Amino acid sequence: MFYQIGKFQVIPGKEKEFEGLVRQLFIDTRGIATDRIQVYLVRSTSDPAHYSIVGTWKSAHQWEAIGQTTLRQEFNEKLKSILQRPREGEMFEVVVGEP
Repeated sequence: MFYQIGKFQVIPGKEKEFEGLVRQLFIDTRGIATDRIQVYLVRSTSDPAHYSIVGTWKSAHQWEAIGQTTLRQEFNEKLKSILQRPREGEMFEVVVGEP
């Protein structure tokens, strides 16, 4: 199992626009993200303009493949006018866990 964590610093006042774009991306990728177990958009309790997307995946390969889709490229393009700085992200592999 893999976790992908993406971090986003949104321009103040653009939070609702960002949340809407992410919500739509989640909906639009349901049919092609067959290895996605779950995904959440979470917001910092100390900085309401700081968000993370936390996704659980069966395979890192499919997450990477979705990153090459037109849907994802369009999403990334729209983010340019909403983010204070480029998104940061990293894939993590579970090595120890407990359900």
